[in-house]
Amino acid sequence: QAFKHDFFDAIDQNQLSLADALKAMRKITGMTQVEYAQFTGVAPRIVIDIERGVGNPTLKSLQKIAQPFGLTLGFKRISST
Repeated sequence: QAFKHDFFDAIDQNQLSLADALKAMRKITGMTQVEYAQFTGVAPRIVIDIERGVGNPTLKSLQKIAQPFGLTLGFKRISST
């Protein structure tokens, strides 16, 4: 439960990459890559590739992956330095 709280804090602070967020979601659920893919209705290759940082998932796939955690996708402003 503490890990889930830390996960949402990191999400709120924009501290997680897509790959790291997906790994955290799987850790919270205790599922393997294949199990999480089946649970969310996407192909296992999608989960595997995202976690490796080489995936090019569709918006629909990303929405399916995020949905169990009540997350949605959106734009984030890149701060200029």
